[in-house]
Amino acid sequence: MLELSANLEFLFGDRDFADRVDATADLGMKACEFGEWRSRDMPEIIRRIDRHALVVANLSVDPRVRLLDGDQTDAFVKAVRTSSRVAQEVGCTRLGVVVEPVNVAPGQPWYEYQRKPEQRDVRRNQRTHVVAALKKAAPIAQDEGTLLVLECLNTLVDHAGYFLTSWQEGVNIVREVDNPAVGLTFDTYHHQVNEGNLISSLTRDIDVVRHIHIADVPGRHEPGTGEINFLNLLTAARRVGYDGYLGLECVPTTADAKASLHPIMDIVEKVNREVVAVGTR
Repeated sequence: MLELSANLEFLFGDRDFADRVDATADLGMKACEFGEWRSRDMPEIIRRIDRHALVVANLSVDPRVRLLDGDQTDAFVKAVRTSSRVAQEVGCTRLGVVVEPVNVAPGQPWYEYQRKPEQRDVRRNQRTHVVAALKKAAPIAQDEGTLLVLECLNTLVDHAGYFLTSWQEGVNIVREVDNPAVGLTFDTYHHQVNEGNLISSLTRDIDVVRHIHIADVPGRHEPGTGEINFLNLLTAARRVGYDGYLGLECVPTTADAKASLHPIMDIVEKVNREVVAVGTR
């Protein structure tokens, strides 16, 4: 079954962070997620999560370190170990990974970074370092019962110069690491901005998808405000076997969270019903 997860970094922005856990439960959701945890009041967050019996679907490896140069691999491994143990405290099994701290600014389309031969050489070396870091960290995550989920981000609108923008490159990296503790987050917003072809990419590579983030395009707003057909996309994902969380990493267009999220709640319910009905025939 598909299950929505409220991303507390994006939703309920008018509330203190721990209060956003309560807001998640008030909406009837069973899961939440967030990124960096070091700056949060984790004891209070854990208390609220336990009170509402919520699942934490995703955290981030914190602190974020740059994997592109090969000189911070040991720091990354240490962060994976520490973050995995924090994740265990909240019953979380997924840790989001970005390959470098990210800029929050628009830039060139992802393919522009690979046009010049000298840049291709730089990227080839950087990719080697990313793979090596993940290979070293993967057994640690596996021992801790944690999945490392790498994420591709867009450069055109949000994250100028970020390395991992091509979905296929992300897939290839995961396949080269070749450890079940390493997979990908499929982010509908970033992928649509970067490349489009959401259904074909998601269904073709579903074996490496360990988490899904959802937001619409343009604006990264809630599903139903833009161009993505979430009913078709999620139905396709469910039919090829995705059975997990959908992180609501979107910026609501209204202060009424219940109203803004009602369309995607309906879609998820419909997709789950449809797949169950097909399976019982």
